Amino acid sequence: MMDLYLMIGIKKIDCCSMGVAEVAEKARYYRRRHHMFMAVLIVLLVPVLGSVAVALSDDMSYIWGMAVGGTVGLVLGIGIYLKIMREYRTLYGADA
Repeated sequence: MMDLYLMIGIKKIDCCSMGVAEVAEKARYYRRRHHMFMAVLIVLLVPVLGSVAVALSDDMSYIWGMAVGGTVGLVLGIGIYLKIMREYRTLYGADA
């Protein structure tokens, strides 16, 4: 739901009909929301993964699978995150 909210909000930004200041303000707003949503979701993720790890602690292959999957997901996620942040900066002119 959080991603849907961000997606709909970003799609409503029309660089052709809105002023530069309005586009920049909306981009800053959605960037702040994105960071807030990430913080909430990371806090919720820790107990969920912890409980799964405890439940599956008898079989180390599950733990290794979680570790490898988490590492790959983290690397890919950071790459995507940096790309999204570059797009936000482009929208509100921080690179100019």
